[in-house]
Amino acid sequence: MTRYCPTLTLSLFVVIGLFGATHASENYTPNADGSRPLKIGLTKTLFRDVPLSLFQAATRPFNSILQAQLGVTGQVVLVENCAELTEQLTNGKLHLGVYNGHELAWMRKVNPNLQPLVIAVSPHGKCQSVLIVRDDSPINGFADLHDKTVAMPKGSREYSRVYLERQWSELDSKPFPEAQIKVPASSEDALDDVVDGLVDAIVIDTAALEHFKTKKPGRARRLRIVARSECFPAPVIVYQPGVLDQQFLNRARSGLLNAHKTIQGRNMMTLWKLSNFDVVPDDYPAQLIRTCTAYPPPPALLGEPASR
Repeated sequence: MTRYCPTLTLSLFVVIGLFGATHASENYTPNADGSRPLKIGLTKTLFRDVPLSLFQAATRPFNSILQAQLGVTGQVVLVENCAELTEQLTNGKLHLGVYNGHELAWMRKVNPNLQPLVIAVSPHGKCQSVLIVRDDSPINGFADLHDKTVAMPKGSREYSRVYLERQWSELDSKPFPEAQIKVPASSEDALDDVVDGLVDAIVIDTAALEHFKTKKPGRARRLRIVARSECFPAPVIVYQPGVLDQQFLNRARSGLLNAHKTIQGRNMMTLWKLSNFDVVPDDYPAQLIRTCTAYPPPPALLGEPASR
């Protein structure tokens, strides 16, 4: 079964609930009739393989709960990319944004005032991708992938895509050939395909690999890691200072940090493969800088012409 970006999806839903449970900001007051909703933005990169109808169906029950029990309305806004999300946070059209960590690293070049509220933590902790082949494969790195097929399963973490694109860009001026990318239905299917020789390699996050090792240890021993990415910054919930007052933000942060302590919160964490929300680590800004250096943003996101 395909898993659709669970960590960030849960972040969205918990945030909506927390906003409903806190007092309204002095700068923005939500209400029940929907004329002044709390707007939370997400990019399409978080839902790359999710049908729009499924996305919409998943958000409706939460808005109903807010209206029935808390008397406020939350509105989820799906935007094209992190550049558009940043623009709408900056001008106050959105009140919170959910970013992949590397996306915030890129967008701090556009708006360095964007502030992380909390990070989202997976059970395996780190956000890292690996290039994997079968144990008897002659492939020893990205340079050996010319004319080879690479699996990028549905539900792949966006940083896995970024890792493949960056590593390949150092070898070839053209993107990795789309015809060589295979899209199995799930990470487990993709890893099975590598073991069975149906694809030559796979780029996948380490959490999915660890899950496969636990479920199929025998087949996992037929796999070999030939390249490993740096750790990417954790997914993050972000705000633009001045849109919501500090007291409101403090209460929202506290609610998120304690979400895993409630029965409902624990059930949701388990369902969406999330461990907890955590305080933003002291070195998070340094992580963003390192990531932006190692994985420069696409020029188009910065409004710059692509280099030739």
